[in-house]
Amino acid sequence: RYSDLSGLSLMFDIGLGLYENKSEHIKTYLDGKKSMFEFNLMGGVGIDFLRYSNYSKFIVGPVLGLNMDTYTTTPVYQNQDKDKVTYEFNLTNIFIGLDVYYSHTFTQNLGFYLNLTGYAGIGQASYTKKVERKDSNNAWSTEEKKGKNPSSYVWAVQPKAGFIFKF
Repeated sequence: RYSDLSGLSLMFDIGLGLYENKSEHIKTYLDGKKSMFEFNLMGGVGIDFLRYSNYSKFIVGPVLGLNMDTYTTTPVYQNQDKDKVTYEFNLTNIFIGLDVYYSHTFTQNLGFYLNLTGYAGIGQASYTKKVERKDSNNAWSTEEKKGKNPSSYVWAVQPKAGFIFKF
């Protein structure tokens, strides 16, 4: 996060974590599991309302970002263990939201921050059914079937808090 004397602030954020899936369609393939891996890129421009303070910042501004989620199911063996079936789900969303940031430094090198970001977006989802079949020589052959590409949506509220250490 960068802030200059005019009060203009630039923000860039990268996030990795777990995503809770709410789609009943996907949950049927995941055996009721809801967590997927998430990768998130976000950037924004804001205004520092306390720009004349040497110790505090209060920044509010819009954010724009990209959210990607993926999950691969555990293989299921069928047809007397001759077929191994897995599903891979991918969701990509573009989102817009609002970022609120407050920080206070007690000394030049030590402080704390509080941050709240909320966003919502839409995108595309897809899944692939991968079937591997064992032949008479016990070798696996692969067949992939792409499923429908339904629309996807995402919404999140991300609270953050932490300490500031300047070197």
